[in-house]
Amino acid sequence: KTNLADLYDSVHLVNETYTGDCRSASYNTSSEIIFFTSRTHLYSTENDFYTDGGWYATKEKQLLLDGNAELHNEAQSLYGDSLFYDDNISFGQGWANVCLVDTSKNYVIKGNYMEYQDKSYALVTDSMLLILIDNGDSLYLHSDTLHILFDTAQSPQRFFAYNKVKFYRDDMQGACDSLVYHIEDSTITMYFNPVVWSEANQLTADTIRFNILDSVNMSMELCRSAFIVSSVYDDDTEFNQIKGLNIVGNIRDNK
Repeated sequence: KTNLADLYDSVHLVNETYTGDCRSASYNTSSEIIFFTSRTHLYSTENDFYTDGGWYATKEKQLLLDGNAELHNEAQSLYGDSLFYDDNISFGQGWANVCLVDTSKNYVIKGNYMEYQDKSYALVTDSMLLILIDNGDSLYLHSDTLHILFDTAQSPQRFFAYNKVKFYRDDMQGACDSLVYHIEDSTITMYFNPVVWSEANQLTADTIRFNILDSVNMSMELCRSAFIVSSVYDDDTEFNQIKGLNIVGNIRDNK
């Protein structure tokens, strides 16, 4: 005796959590699990899901999207080869080609593994790339791991990047072991062997901190063992050097 019912042609799924539409699906009447066997659209009052396959366990309220998976809400879109979400604990995971796009906060995160706790944190690793979009001059940041803390409104408050951090934008590049971006006070702090390159200048210190005023104006603090080297000529034959315990500078109009 089989407990599996195969459904075909304009399948419409309804339960207390999600409504869905697809061309075909299967339903296990014993376990109460729905298996998606075609491109499927699931939706609730807050989210839209799309997937080529996977399943939804209606009793456990656990959802697996497997194959060209997408999740969309008012502010964010999440993509990946596979996405998992547990409604009971508001916890999700993503595997392979994961991409989170937040249009309200103007950032994009990519990686091959992501885990997510609603109104708490997100963790991204394996080829992680963070893109902060700002007036067409985006900052690209790569590290082994990115940890994001959210407030109760689901707004990011802090980004923690660690192990082999590198960042790039048109007017500035940098590298360090660890970096923290505090969004609430607009500061970026680089730790452990930080170095920054800006045009002909190379800046190093034990710790480097940026205080961001806006997209083109900021102050920079080189804390302890501060050192600046500037090339005088294009052929790099002569240099100016500045050394001090601490050095503070200002960047105005990206200069």
